[in-house]
Amino acid sequence: MSNPFAKHTLAWVEEQNRKVEAGRLKKLALTTPAIVAATVADVAMKKRTANLERRPEKLENEIQQEIEDWLMTQVHQCWWDRKRMDRPTTSRVGVPDFVGSWRGRAFGLEVKKPGGKPSTEQQGELAWMRKAGAVVGVVFSKEEAVEFFMKIEPKS
Repeated sequence: MSNPFAKHTLAWVEEQNRKVEAGRLKKLALTTPAIVAATVADVAMKKRTANLERRPEKLENEIQQEIEDWLMTQVHQCWWDRKRMDRPTTSRVGVPDFVGSWRGRAFGLEVKKPGGKPSTEQQGELAWMRKAGAVVGVVFSKEEAVEFFMKIEPKS
């Protein structure tokens, strides 16, 4: 039995391979969902990036983290617990984001992003804490939180 490809030159075989590959790529470009998905993903990424660039205010959890970072510098005069938004909790609905003691005074601090307002449950929890003698507040930035803490009179 003779080799059926013996009559073709290497140049002819390479040309045939190029044609086949070009046809395959053309067909792939027209029909592959992966290419469409990649294009959709690119568009989605551009939208997310544009939204981040447009976003003037911080998210609530970013403000909470800034406040907690500041509280870490004040450990000599306070104790606190922060309710995390990214984990399940066993606390009642509405418990403030920060609960603790500042210079011997109990406090409850609810953090909201600018323009936000406490829910009915959060307002109720803050009222209960206030009635029990705690200092409570709602803040929209780290600066407001620092001001809140500086206004709390030490327990005598």
